[in-house]
Amino acid sequence: MYFKNNRPVFYQIADDIERKIYGGEYALGQKLPSIRELGLTLGVNPNTIVHVYDELESRGLIRTESTSGKYVVSDEKKIEGLKRKYLEERTREFLSDIKEINISVDELILKIYEIEGK
Repeated sequence: MYFKNNRPVFYQIADDIERKIYGGEYALGQKLPSIRELGLTLGVNPNTIVHVYDELESRGLIRTESTSGKYVVSDEKKIEGLKRKYLEERTREFLSDIKEINISVDELILKIYEIEGK
């Protein structure tokens, strides 16, 4: 994973895992890697992963089972609601940026199709 300098690493990792949950890479109820394992995989201190998992838990995406680790929540409706909220927030941020350069929604849609090759 490539880390940017403009945001704390633990937020970047948490955001990446959040997107993986929404995208289905981590299934509902799936056990997440241990703190030590994920830290080694990403090349970060285990304390960073503790912050990542705390952040994901505060977002309502994962739960802790005291003796067996961290799991993606199993509530499909909850995940779908969080995913819709995530999409809405990112879309609003993006549209706000686009409006600052005076691009209409129609122009934006055309550009999206152009970029996606459709």
